[in-house]
Amino acid sequence: MKMITGKQISAIRNAIRLGKILQRNHPEIKDLYGPHTHSEIVRILKIDTLYCVPNSVAITAIWHAIRGHKGGFRVVSYSGLLSLVEAENISREHWVKQGIERSAEQFIKGTGLRGRTFEENSKAGKKGYKKGLEGKSNDELREYGRRGYISGLSKMTFEQRSKARCKGAKARGETLWSIKEIETLYQLSQEAEYQYSKGANTGKPNKKLIASELNNMYHDGKNIRWQESVSSRLKRYRASLKTKAS
Repeated sequence: MKMITGKQISAIRNAIRLGKILQRNHPEIKDLYGPHTHSEIVRILKIDTLYCVPNSVAITAIWHAIRGHKGGFRVVSYSGLLSLVEAENISREHWVKQGIERSAEQFIKGTGLRGRTFEENSKAGKKGYKKGLEGKSNDELREYGRRGYISGLSKMTFEQRSKARCKGAKARGETLWSIKEIETLYQLSQEAEYQYSKGANTGKPNKKLIASELNNMYHDGKNIRWQESVSSRLKRYRASLKTKAS
């Protein structure tokens, strides 16, 4: 199993420390976050240029300036400019806004379902249904499903299934996981800072917090990874480690 490199750990540590510095030097970040995303704040304040750090480190530093640091990576904990509840609410608003903008873009370009009229979508649905399963009995439907599975995924190798999943994810406009990001996900799940410190989930990974960290490290602060996708990917990665060990 590959671990986070010393260079990556150093980058994370630098971002955490820079977050504290930004709180002192740029308290206006508190007001900028809301109208603007992490990456936009970096651009507005020229954080990467002023502090001579890569853009990814600057974005993560903004994240920590806003949310604080719970400890770990040999850096003392500190509070954020906003409470976690406030930060989460704004993050959710950004996600909704991004979704609306994507839908509007599809509508303007006339692509996807958003680019069709209600009548066009309805007509396409009826046409597909008539060509497919209409009029088949329950036994025929079960046999249809069984044959489809046997001729499809069940005959694929692991590599073929992986490629098929990747192809499907790309078609849906999803962002694929890189090996590096998956390894970082696993490593963060082992860090005390990214685990629950109390309650019924004590010692278990805080997947929402990990998702936010991955978004800052790999996706310019955009809400690409969510708690559910982190949970699913972590489960699959752990299973692969067990398979390799056996």
